[in-house]
Amino acid sequence: MRKYILYSTILLIFLDTVIFSTSVDIKTFYFILLFNFPCVLLTWNFKLPKIYIITLTYLWISGLLEVVFGPDMFSLYLKEVMGITITSSYFYLFFKYQKRSPGEIFDLYARASVWVCIFGILLSSIESLVMHAFVPVKSILIEPSDFAIVMLPAFYYYASAEKTREHRRRMWTILAAILLSVSSVGILGIFLSVALLLRRKSWGLFFAPVLVGVLFVFTYASSEHFRLRVDDTVQSASTLDVSDANPSTYALLSNAYVAARALQERPIFGYGVGGHVVAHSKYLGDLLGPVGLADDTIINLNDRDANSLFLRAMSEFGLVGIALIIFFIVKFWTSGNTINSNISTAIFIYFCMILLRSGKWFNPEVYFFVWIYVLVSRQAVTVGARHAQTKVSHWIKVPQII
Repeated sequence: MRKYILYSTILLIFLDTVIFSTSVDIKTFYFILLFNFPCVLLTWNFKLPKIYIITLTYLWISGLLEVVFGPDMFSLYLKEVMGITITSSYFYLFFKYQKRSPGEIFDLYARASVWVCIFGILLSSIESLVMHAFVPVKSILIEPSDFAIVMLPAFYYYASAEKTREHRRRMWTILAAILLSVSSVGILGIFLSVALLLRRKSWGLFFAPVLVGVLFVFTYASSEHFRLRVDDTVQSASTLDVSDANPSTYALLSNAYVAARALQERPIFGYGVGGHVVAHSKYLGDLLGPVGLADDTIINLNDRDANSLFLRAMSEFGLVGIALIIFFIVKFWTSGNTINSNISTAIFIYFCMILLRSGKWFNPEVYFFVWIYVLVSRQAVTVGARHAQTKVSHWIKVPQII
């Protein structure tokens, strides 16, 4: 049973596909998570980390207050707060249940990522032949951007690891798949990965900006897809006119405008969890004006998730939420040049990308990475670098370390 939970949870990370849509999208990973939950629940000693309890309590109470006293709708609030609670709790219990260290589990995710990339490249090749046009790689995920974001931690992990032939092969496989996804956020993630890899060199602080700049110019010149995103974003942002922007640029900039207006009106606590869609319906008309858009199908694009977790945090949690996110990332950052610090940096890249692009609070991989980020940090603090591979079951039970 322990092996089943381990491998099915690793598979769950890549399963964000929608089975059918009603008022709520029903996704594949819901069924695996709900089936596995009773199994990991049996190992629970009815104790949770204090910080985690405080965070969930704040989430529930702040959102409920918005439902009672503000415009937030109860159905939106309940969906988000239940999803966050169940998903984050499952992954906490999953790591408590496993005898493997968080580093070993992350390594298993990275190995699985290679196979997901290989499948994605093969699938893209077949679809491109059938369609007589290039089809971006997305493998078993919903969108190429989602695929790229989930693959980026594995790419950095292998790029920063000991340079064996096997590690190089895996790194180049993942890199090829990300590039073939033709995802702008994937390309930006590669730029960030290169900069963070070079920072470890004595000359890195000087050379990294130069190399990243060269890569940006080369990508801009050679990729029409990337160039279109950059040009549309710059033009629309400078003129505040999104009428002619491509859908991706429109989604980002329209939600940025909504989040800024929501932050201006409710700067401290925001609209509450699930409340971005309320702010969107309130402020979007001010951006579009009486003319609106010629294509009405994209007017409400990403109105529920803001197309960016940072923008969503702005509108739903205000300055308090933004401060807590920054505090979390800084607090549990693992420095140095160890396996755990490499894993921490790999997940940091993932955080940067979802703050920029993905606005869902409980994608299947989010709390997998969140808990590993916390656990490798606490492991380094508790047992030191010499014991970085100490089993998680030996120390996760100590209340004061999390």
